[in-house]
Amino acid sequence: MAEIREYLDIPYLPNPDGKFHLFDLYVPQATSSKRSELPPLLVFVHGGAWRSEDKVDHALLARRLVTLTSFPVAVPNYRLTTSQTPHIRHPAHTEDLHEFLKFILDWPGPEPQSKYDPGKLYLMGHSCSAHMLLSIFLSPPPAAFASTLTLTTTSPTPTTHSYIYPSLVPSPRLLTSIRAFILSEGIYDLDLLLLSFPSYKSWFVAAAFGDRDSYSSLNTINGTIRSTATPSQAGAGEQEQESRKGERAEKPKHISPRWLIFHSSGDTLVDALQSQGIVDNLRRQGASVEFNTELEEEHNELLKGEVYPRIVGNFVLASEGRPDVKIR
Repeated sequence: MAEIREYLDIPYLPNPDGKFHLFDLYVPQATSSKRSELPPLLVFVHGGAWRSEDKVDHALLARRLVTLTSFPVAVPNYRLTTSQTPHIRHPAHTEDLHEFLKFILDWPGPEPQSKYDPGKLYLMGHSCSAHMLLSIFLSPPPAAFASTLTLTTTSPTPTTHSYIYPSLVPSPRLLTSIRAFILSEGIYDLDLLLLSFPSYKSWFVAAAFGDRDSYSSLNTINGTIRSTATPSQAGAGEQEQESRKGERAEKPKHISPRWLIFHSSGDTLVDALQSQGIVDNLRRQGASVEFNTELEEEHNELLKGEVYPRIVGNFVLASEGRPDVKIR
């Protein structure tokens, strides 16, 4: 097994909020490989229904991915909605994730030999973090732009927000840095989820998103893939569109990210309607999507098994032009 350097509790904000604005980085020891380019970075974002789990819960998975791919892996924390923090509501969790992603684009690494290529990011989301990632990288459907929503985010005082959250709109640089999305057992449509599991509203949905009759404008299942060929915030208004025109000629060529979507037949916590829905939407938009249904473990147990990291490892290696290196 390859030796791994572990850099723990690295802050990604200047004034971190306890343990929530920290991340861990797992880096393979230097090898004798003659490959001169910097390696990509894999980022695993934990699930937990916006209310639980921690980066340390996934240390074993991170180590396995490093061993299988010889690429570094980062695992961030983000703020959670708990009985002690009921004021933390959407989009606060996702804002933290966005801040982390912006941080790693420019971070020099803990030491020179631990550097990665910030232009080659593999973003891995599980369960609720799949929704978080797509809240950043998919633009809401057009109908949402004309709507408003009263909810509580990080403030205890309810305020009116557009369904478009400027704090979640990624920069063109971040958009072009993504090589692939790897999403497992994802939540993409809260209303559809509540039809299958009504008790989830009182368990975690209302706490994280507010008690509402419908969450249609917050769903990502019908979102549009953001592109650097158009303004990052589609429908953001004529003034912003005009201000972005000058950027278009300077934008680097954008290689559309690949998508690997998982749904396990053994998952009893999130049904396959979620994954099938996002796969259908992405394919309608011409995305390169691999839909993997060969897993059989329960919702979280699959992260502890041997099959999931093997499939992820082979997908990443093939995406990096190394299909000859097959993990078995």
